[in-house]
Amino acid sequence: MPYLSPTEIDRFRDTGVLPLREAFPRSAALHIQERIWDELEGASPLRRDDPATWRLPAHWRVSDIIAPAFAAIQSPRLTAAMSELLGTTAWSYPRHWTHGLLASPPDPATTPWRITTAAGARTAWHWDGKWTSPQDGLWFLPLYSQIGHRGGGTMLLAGSSRLLNRFYAGLSAKERQASQGHLRQRFLASHPYLRVLAGIDPCAEDRLDFLAPQRDADGQELQILEASGEPGDVWLTDPHVLHAKPVHHGPRPRFLSIRGVTLVPGSC
Repeated sequence: MPYLSPTEIDRFRDTGVLPLREAFPRSAALHIQERIWDELEGASPLRRDDPATWRLPAHWRVSDIIAPAFAAIQSPRLTAAMSELLGTTAWSYPRHWTHGLLASPPDPATTPWRITTAAGARTAWHWDGKWTSPQDGLWFLPLYSQIGHRGGGTMLLAGSSRLLNRFYAGLSAKERQASQGHLRQRFLASHPYLRVLAGIDPCAEDRLDFLAPQRDADGQELQILEASGEPGDVWLTDPHVLHAKPVHHGPRPRFLSIRGVTLVPGSC
């Protein structure tokens, strides 16, 4: 029995982004958050119930000791959904679950919340890893805490994977060997929407209208989405989707991960 509707699959194919609500048990997500806090409190001055400690110098990182808690993410619902999007069951979950953890406290209230990159701003739009083909697997972002609007959810540019695949299709084999940084800057300069988003073409005010769907001259839908939701939700993305670390104006620290699945060679 399919877990995803044809509409959801088509939406993912077109935009490269799909939120999967209640992908794994909420209780399991909250347990992961508790185990993260347990280790943070044991190794630093951070205290989950004392906001005054959240901005103290500390590394918001954990060890593989708590890795068993992450096993519950591999639910039948999430596994089936990812197999449907990949078109194969020949893939595996990551081995090191604590890698890719995105845990951080709220930013100071004086830090401007932005979508577009401004001079001196931290927002930096990018994609992870080296592009090898339009079918490079799948990334997923499981949430372990409640994340609301402007609450620390990773910003995703829906539709950008198609732009990136088109960009690479126009490069020669030699051009593809350039550094990741060079290719990223060249790609961001290749499209009017991206030029504004990356701050290449400065705008007087932040483009909050980018939170609404827009279409470029070729009809490709583009929209900034925040990876927000409830504990146990998972955002599925094409690995070529542009994303950026957000400014976090939520009331509590954010807890989520960004991880990729490994395809078995020759499975696609």
